[in-house]
Amino acid sequence: MKNVHNPLTRWIVLVGSAIALMVSYSPAIQQPWGIYMKPIAASFGWDRTMVTLGYSIVPLVAAPLAFFVGLVIDRVGNRWVILVQAIAIPALLMAFSTLQPVMWQFILITCFGGVVNSLSTPASLTSVLLQWFDKRLGMALGLSMAALGVGTALLPPVISHWITLWGWREAFRVEAMILGTIGILNALLLVWDNKEVVAAKRRHLGSAAALGGFPLREAVGHPVFWRLVVCFFLMGMTFAGVSVHFVSIMIDQGMSPQKAAMFFGLMGIAQISGRLLCAAILDRLKIIRFSTSIYMFTTAALALLLFSVPGREFLVPIFLGLAAGVEVDVMGLIVRRWFGMQSAARIYALGFIGFMLGASSGPLVMASFYDRLGSYRAPLLIFMLGTVVVAWLFAGIGRYPQLKDEKNKADEMLYVAGHGATS
Repeated sequence: MKNVHNPLTRWIVLVGSAIALMVSYSPAIQQPWGIYMKPIAASFGWDRTMVTLGYSIVPLVAAPLAFFVGLVIDRVGNRWVILVQAIAIPALLMAFSTLQPVMWQFILITCFGGVVNSLSTPASLTSVLLQWFDKRLGMALGLSMAALGVGTALLPPVISHWITLWGWREAFRVEAMILGTIGILNALLLVWDNKEVVAAKRRHLGSAAALGGFPLREAVGHPVFWRLVVCFFLMGMTFAGVSVHFVSIMIDQGMSPQKAAMFFGLMGIAQISGRLLCAAILDRLKIIRFSTSIYMFTTAALALLLFSVPGREFLVPIFLGLAAGVEVDVMGLIVRRWFGMQSAARIYALGFIGFMLGASSGPLVMASFYDRLGSYRAPLLIFMLGTVVVAWLFAGIGRYPQLKDEKNKADEMLYVAGHGATS
């Protein structure tokens, strides 16, 4: 497997990247958190704001750390990062299984969750593919990222079943045992760095200025950068807020927890479709128009929930999953095309901090309104208006500037694979 000249090695690494995504932080903990939320709150007598606080702390810790994880990967490769996060995820799940009704312990565990999340972003788990694929990189990216949707589709209903059978503590333990075994064996057996590529990257660190585009300071002072930051923030707030509370909304409206979790799993299937769509056609379209059009699915999903339209339990996760699968993946490409390659990774990292801050605040906003008003209608209306603002901001970005030393479109797909794939 270590032989970089063996043509099978790249496909083995592709399988390893896909499995790592399938059992990563997002499908293992982030997406099922809404399923764990109600039984934890019931056990401790906490309201939804208190339980959601843990979810909201994670992105605040993960956002700045993710930037440094990228620097580590540039220097040592992906394999050790993937192995460490494969060990950290079951450790985090076991820590949650020991949770007591003590807020400082809850906050401490969720801070650890932020560290784990920074190691387990899709960018960290898919950028290994840059070392092995060139002409077929788009296909490799699509197949690998689709596995993230598979995990999101499969784990929530299974976890809901475990909670029904054994309770939430035992569900955490069983999940830790299964995902830990899969993740660690996968990192040891199927994930390999291309030593020649890693060595070449070390030799050329610091030569980014030769690639052309905006320097970091100039980009941060550009109005388009701040338009993108606001868009990323509002997108993160909406996607995280609604996805975390979707199961609770459906249960409040009379649906069983198992059925609500099953419908939530549709979001993962829709994300698979969105990401495969990106891999197939993203480089052939006017990305701003395409992104704006797809984001309107989010507006439709919020309207269905707000007005209790029949069939919402089926359509909302599909619309949100499709929008999330496309929007999160195109963020890096928009940054690359507008600002060029010189500082693209760092510009994207700063923009992604905005996304994670939105993801941190969205669930907390939903929970706070519910605890005070006994309804989710007010935050749903606010989020729906926010989607209109995002569409308006996207539409006003305008044409891409003519950058010096622009790379070809293969470079753009290279950047999306390494840095643009984030939810």
